[in-house]
Amino acid sequence: MKFRHSLLSFLMGMFLMYIAGTNAVLCQSISFQGLYSESSYSKYLKSAGYSFAYERETPKGNSMIFSVSHEMYGSPYEYQYSPTGNPSDLWYQEINPFNHRLKLGTDLGFRIINLSRFSLYFGPTFSFNFFFLNEEVKTSHESLESPRHNVDNEVFPGKFGFGMFMRLKVSSLKFQNYSFIFDVTPELSVFNHMFARGSYYPGAVGWLNFKAGISYSLKEK
Repeated sequence: MKFRHSLLSFLMGMFLMYIAGTNAVLCQSISFQGLYSESSYSKYLKSAGYSFAYERETPKGNSMIFSVSHEMYGSPYEYQYSPTGNPSDLWYQEINPFNHRLKLGTDLGFRIINLSRFSLYFGPTFSFNFFFLNEEVKTSHESLESPRHNVDNEVFPGKFGFGMFMRLKVSSLKFQNYSFIFDVTPELSVFNHMFARGSYYPGAVGWLNFKAGISYSLKEK
């Protein structure tokens, strides 16, 4: 129930912002970008993926961008811990992940530099995140005759995120309706319970996202 309420609130907010800009739209565009991100959490340490977006630009040059991003992390990593707190009693885990992050995002970009072919945007970003963990885990300890193998599957749906958005847009000289776009977005997203103590999963995760791609204007030039 809490998840459905959060999702409906997020979608309603996005819809209201969309309606607010309907009467003052200069042009619209769609874009595709490849993305790379680094995070503070080992399960998503360095991820790669892609993003689709729809953009509305006002007469003042400011932008509202609605995007869907999908990123994946599949690099093996190791983890060790002591359930008793004794440094000599360590359990070792070798983890082969195939983790995903699905992100519904809204960027509000205010144009702060506008040259003939170059534009720079800066503003806040908000997101609604779905985390999918799928990991093969090999656990070793001196008390085990042989390593223990198991698969961990967890889903963390409907997690809110926020951060800052910066975009550089470079207009193409040869193709008038096309532009090259480069985004940098540092953000923070809720993962488990924000202020939970003693949990195996972190309450929040920090991200640094890089995206590069092509934008196509739907307005005839």
